[in-house]
Amino acid sequence: MRTHGHTGSLTYTSWRAMLARCSQPSHRSYRYYGAKGIRVDPRWRSFQAFLSDLGPRPSPAYTLGRRDHALPYEPSNVGWATRRQQASPLQAELVLYVIPQQLALPL
Repeated sequence: MRTHGHTGSLTYTSWRAMLARCSQPSHRSYRYYGAKGIRVDPRWRSFQAFLSDLGPRPSPAYTLGRRDHALPYEPSNVGWATRRQQASPLQAELVLYVIPQQLALPL
């Protein structure tokens, strides 16, 4: 049997973690993902499909990032991003909720 040759790679590890946190109640992060209804595109149950859609993880500095955190893990909503890139929109949202005035904030 031939395999994809990525077992143990950064990309494969990210894929497995994504599936686990969305589908395994025993996973430590399930309450933030699967329990809140965050799902994985059925096509991505296949590692080859996931790899084909996203390409390999560029480096350890990158993780899976969802553009819209209310939407599932699917090709149109996911990409490789640094933690800093993922935190930027969140920081802007927090500032807007804390300040009860309408302000133009630099991003």
